[in-house]
Amino acid sequence: VENVRMLDRFCKTPSLGTLYLTATHLIFVDPDAKKETWILHMHIANIEKLALTTTGSPLLIRTKTFLSVTFVIPKERDCHDIYISLQQLSQPSSIEELYCFTYTSPIEDAGTFLVLKQNMKDKEFLMNNGV
Repeated sequence: VENVRMLDRFCKTPSLGTLYLTATHLIFVDPDAKKETWILHMHIANIEKLALTTTGSPLLIRTKTFLSVTFVIPKERDCHDIYISLQQLSQPSSIEELYCFTYTSPIEDAGTFLVLKQNMKDKEFLMNNGV
């Protein structure tokens, strides 16, 4: 989501940037300050949708690492979508919903990976033995 303002309790001026939602992190990128803020979903302790303002829809996130940040998202619908997604990603209902259990490797054939691994070991052996 573009044109998102990040309000931090330690910084007086808000940052303007883009908010990205990945499978594991919420990432805020401020291109002007060349700054990125990464928040791991599993570190999120509390998410609150605050009252709609003239600048947008505020989303307050408190983490288990004591970070407290507010994102002001221009469109209420985008804010609601992010809020719902973060609720689901930060509080999985079962262990099988964790990213480590749902990840699928981009390598189609596991046999190909094993052949590549063996080739690397063979090259290492040849290099170490001066062959």
